[in-house]
Amino acid sequence: MKTNDGRTLKPDVLEFIRKRAIELFRQGYNRRRVADILGVNRNTVGACVQIYFEHGFCGLKLKKPGRKVGSGRRLSPDQEKTIQKTICDNLPVHHSKPVKAWLAEHLKEIELFCLPSYSPEHNPDEYLNRDLKQSVASKPPARNNNQLLKQITSHMKSIQKLPERVKLYFKNPNVLYAG
Repeated sequence: MKTNDGRTLKPDVLEFIRKRAIELFRQGYNRRRVADILGVNRNTVGACVQIYFEHGFCGLKLKKPGRKVGSGRRLSPDQEKTIQKTICDNLPVHHSKPVKAWLAEHLKEIELFCLPSYSPEHNPDEYLNRDLKQSVASKPPARNNNQLLKQITSHMKSIQKLPERVKLYFKNPNVLYAG
């Protein structure tokens, strides 16, 4: 049976499905049956049930995605003004019309570096990725996604407190252009 992708549904429809899932679950239907009735994935119903048990019906209300504007910033406004370089690898989205339009508008404000295809050694992000993978691999294996997420989050938070370590990603001769 084909299920609906919640990302394509309107927020009010998605909220209705969440509440209806809980009503059916409380009537004694199992998660698989509720998923079949509503045309959603069984894991979606499981997530709704978990949210309901933890937060009640209030927890099922949709929240605006993403962080609040201005929250979670690590750079001061002065530091943000100094950022002028944009590194563009060959990810297909970088060649999309919206990205090209944005770049055309801001070309005087930024310096654009386009990396050659298949050249991760020239991308500073890849040094961070390698650092993260080595850190996670050196710990006992995660038994589930939550444990893995905790390991990743812990490592990334520790890196945020070590700016000198991040600067090392840009000291490699292949990425000196970005430093």
